[in-house]
Amino acid sequence: MSSSNHNILGKINPFAAHVAIHVRLKLISIIVTVVGILAGGVLYVTAKDDSALHDEVVGDQVYSVAPGQYKFAYHDAENIGGKFGVFSAQLSDWFSSLWHGKQLGITLAVLALAIAAVCYFFSYVLSFQPEAREPKRSGSQENQ
Repeated sequence: MSSSNHNILGKINPFAAHVAIHVRLKLISIIVTVVGILAGGVLYVTAKDDSALHDEVVGDQVYSVAPGQYKFAYHDAENIGGKFGVFSAQLSDWFSSLWHGKQLGITLAVLALAIAAVCYFFSYVLSFQPEAREPKRSGSQENQ
């Protein structure tokens, strides 16, 4: 880090000027873990367990339809795209189910843990790097 960046950090937050980058990354990983798990837990508790993504009207009745509930949808996908068409339809249904209801809370907590793990890994790697120091000036430059 150059001296100009060091001075800017020192003016904004005196604590940040003296804290190494690997320590900051560890703090970030702890904060992301706590906030992500709390937010995921709140979403999980407050969300209603609604696995249906849409409603279908037949006659005068409204039916909740979960993805992949009807076999003919997969049969059509197999006719059009073969086994890969069925696999991609099932994968799409699974991926879209991650962003609704209680599953969204679990997804958020898992993503927060993954991001925190990456931050912690980089803080571990950077903890072994030597600190960047400014080069010493020779005696001839100091006299000028």
